[in-house]
Amino acid sequence: MTAGHCVYDYQHNICMFGVRWNQHRYIPDKWKSNYRFIEEDGVDFGYIQIPANEISQFSAGIRVFAGIDRLLPINSEQVRSRDDWMVLAGYPASIAEKTEEGQGMRLLCGSTVLAGIGNAPISTMPIPNQPIEYTDLWFPEHGNIQPADNYNELIIPQLAGSSGGGCWIAGVRGNDTKWSPSHLRLTGIHVASSQSEDQENRFAREVLIGHHLRLIAEDYRNMRSYIYERWPHLQERRWEI
Repeated sequence: MTAGHCVYDYQHNICMFGVRWNQHRYIPDKWKSNYRFIEEDGVDFGYIQIPANEISQFSAGIRVFAGIDRLLPINSEQVRSRDDWMVLAGYPASIAEKTEEGQGMRLLCGSTVLAGIGNAPISTMPIPNQPIEYTDLWFPEHGNIQPADNYNELIIPQLAGSSGGGCWIAGVRGNDTKWSPSHLRLTGIHVASSQSEDQENRFAREVLIGHHLRLIAEDYRNMRSYIYERWPHLQERRWEI
């Protein structure tokens, strides 16, 4: 699951995937994919199907694909009612390492809160013209911490280039047990960030993964019943665009 404009680029341009720590030039074939992308309407979601015989190529950072139990396709009202910390992961262009030998992308994992709740300012990003399920995060440059790194402070760079990265509900609030990465649930996919020069009031937009799963269910008849049995609410009109 990724941003719709990322799938558009994948279908229309030469595309390289980052899959290993060491230098490589892994250029994927044009695998089955689909997307919805209408920038002026805020519609931006899609998927790329990675063939089973290619999955072993994806070993960057010794990371693995999220299992089915880590997915949490809830709507925007439910995200806001939880009022939890959120974690954004992606590869911002501003921290890429460029040398004569190539370009290395660095993973950002930053935690923050929802825009417009508590002390967080209201998002300045435009409201979508279509009723898409999304949430905006407040991402000031300073004041962010990393729960997985002993709650140390993290300076947030410009987020451009992070599109397609995962947005996770952290599971910090409403949980009496000690926090663990096992509490994370994938809820959205990053698609855009505010362009404001005010570094203390930057925002990130996340399209909720119910849209991605609904699109997959529509395209794959053999998976449709499984998806709708597990998450019957994805048959609601709100997820159809």
